[in-house]
Amino acid sequence: MSHRTSALFVSLVCIVVAVALSAAPGARADDPAVAPTPPMGFNDWNAYGCNVSASLIETQARYLHSSGMERDGYRYVNIDDCWEAPQRTADGALQPDPTKFPAGIAALASYVHHLGLKLGIYLDAGTSTCAGYPGSFGHAAQDAQTIASWGVDYLKYDQCNIPFSDFPGETHQQVDTTLYTQMSHALRATGRPIVFSMCNGTDPAAYPWRWGAKVSNLWRTTPDIRDNFASTLANFEGNVELWRYAHPGAFNDPDMLEIGNGGQTLTEYRTQFSLWAEMAAPLIAGTNLTTLTRAERAIYENRRIIAVDQDPLGRQGRLVADSYGLWVLSKRLEGGAHAVALFNSTATPQVITTSAHAIGARPAAAYRLENLWDGRVTRSGGVISAFVPAEGTIMERVSALRPGRARRLTAPSTVVSLAPTAYVVAPGASLQSQVTLTDRSGVPLHHVTFTVTPPAGWAPARPETMHVVLLRPGRSFSRRVEFVAPASVASPFTTAMIRAAAHADRSGAVRAWTTTATEAVTVASPLQPPLTDVGVGLLSPVMVAQAGQEFAIAAPGTGITPATSTSQGVQPASDSFGAIVDPGKAGSDSTAQVTVTAQTGSAERPTGSAGLIERPSLTTGFAQSDEGAALSVSTGGAVTLVWNTSGGQFVDSSISAPAPVSLPVTLRLQRAGATVIGSYSTDGGLSWTTVGTGTLAPGVAAGYLDYGGALDLGLFHDSGTAGWYTTADFSDLTVTP
Repeated sequence: MSHRTSALFVSLVCIVVAVALSAAPGARADDPAVAPTPPMGFNDWNAYGCNVSASLIETQARYLHSSGMERDGYRYVNIDDCWEAPQRTADGALQPDPTKFPAGIAALASYVHHLGLKLGIYLDAGTSTCAGYPGSFGHAAQDAQTIASWGVDYLKYDQCNIPFSDFPGETHQQVDTTLYTQMSHALRATGRPIVFSMCNGTDPAAYPWRWGAKVSNLWRTTPDIRDNFASTLANFEGNVELWRYAHPGAFNDPDMLEIGNGGQTLTEYRTQFSLWAEMAAPLIAGTNLTTLTRAERAIYENRRIIAVDQDPLGRQGRLVADSYGLWVLSKRLEGGAHAVALFNSTATPQVITTSAHAIGARPAAAYRLENLWDGRVTRSGGVISAFVPAEGTIMERVSALRPGRARRLTAPSTVVSLAPTAYVVAPGASLQSQVTLTDRSGVPLHHVTFTVTPPAGWAPARPETMHVVLLRPGRSFSRRVEFVAPASVASPFTTAMIRAAAHADRSGAVRAWTTTATEAVTVASPLQPPLTDVGVGLLSPVMVAQAGQEFAIAAPGTGITPATSTSQGVQPASDSFGAIVDPGKAGSDSTAQVTVTAQTGSAERPTGSAGLIERPSLTTGFAQSDEGAALSVSTGGAVTLVWNTSGGQFVDSSISAPAPVSLPVTLRLQRAGATVIGSYSTDGGLSWTTVGTGTLAPGVAAGYLDYGGALDLGLFHDSGTAGWYTTADFSDLTVTP
């Protein structure tokens, strides 16, 4: 858009809005008509942070319009923090950053509206935004009028830098209620229908769900989400019990969708989309839409799941069952059907079962089950059951079948499951698995062929086939099968898939049907002595493997962190990571080198790391013993050297390379007495860039080796998040002399 055209847009928008405001009735900020169903759209923060601009917003808006996502319901294009100029105008009005938004917000709103979409913007109830730009404290009425005059359709109202001292004796909830009610009234006074999204503080004592519906359309119930499964699970758990407070025009908000940011598997992303739809949460994509893969876009565009989220009843799914990480939720839909989510938050596949009675469905002789991910329709006698992958979710739309329809030709609801005795085996090891077929259809099944196929390269090479003459309703057929892993593998971790399938041709009132299940097992090559594995500061196990000069570590953990200064003094860090250790390998004059070839994780959430560590007594797994040095590369590409210069039980110094790198990257940690040097190469060692130099303390805590002696050498990896596993791959470890 040219500057001349943009200026024309600004003029036209101001005229139109002025006329509209002069004649419009007072639109309530909490009016259900403003957001009768949860808003859907895009927000720039999770993918871009402060790197927002008019061109970015226009690009995402064009993608929503041209890709078809607009037709699926994604209509809001929302600007987050950092859009403002550092100061208000002379008369106290907000103004956009002239570099990021040269034509202004009104012109951008006009552009977005021209595409048939709506524009959202961000403000803060405090004296400044979370990023330090002008806040709306004391300016709520003025700021509401400003954004309304620009043509804004959605307001995300944050809560950073609140001057609580201005509210002596008031609780967090009282302050929240006052500030958000002020903005609610201010938005109503503009006469423009604007969705009001409270991005309120996460102090549990604020209880925004108890009062938010009186002043807004949605309110945050959880901390900011991160692109990992642990964060998804935490936000789900913080939101799932609040189903009583959701209704048309007022919704609980567990924060944005991370699908496409790269930190999770497709199974985990499907889980977030399923659970958010089941909980009637806003479906706001926090990713770069233009880089979505076909599979990621298919998640966003699943209209069956979207219909659950956008159901006119506006109900949030209620929790039916929660047992050891196996969850059942049921959401009543318009017309009497129920959307049922079977969520497995554990690390292994599980069969999850509930009943039509438990989910609140009306009594019937049979039920229609529609799998909302694959579209498969089956008949059930009243049991809803599925073999759910680890960290996965199955969604079924359950409705009663009328007697006449129940007799029609229908595929039966059956469950095939696999239960291997182990999920990690060594090369050449045998593995047994219990395979089970269960009839949940309510009718007998005849002449079923049941086949179990071993992973490629395993013995026996041929599938094992069984025949079931009759399987009665509610009964199961089980068989234990055994396979042998290949004696050698090319990679440290090799994933193999066991497959099971049950099939029967048409019989009586049952049409031909097939039900399948798959299960992943890992072949992990053992470490070669004297290498050993250790989990530092971890309660969860670490998985490690070696194949020649290739190594792999799968571990959770928050990494190697420096000490923090508090009012009680310096508090030592409590590290957590997984490591492969060569005891006493790093001499007083030595060079360790390794190539980090891959890391699972997200560049947008650069919290995990992998690299080299030298430390005394590393094999003990003690979480507060950082007397040494480490050189690592993060999932965001930052290469960092950390070391201990004080002799205490923590890392206290660090330096990072000025620019991020891409994998593979070769790390080199040199030690000459008390001096450590960290460097890296991105061309296989032809050229090197020095990260920094550190000086280790001359001595260490009592009981440890002097820094002049040998230290344990380790390859280490952490996911950046406690309880969330990721994997790092290494190659070509060398130590000289």
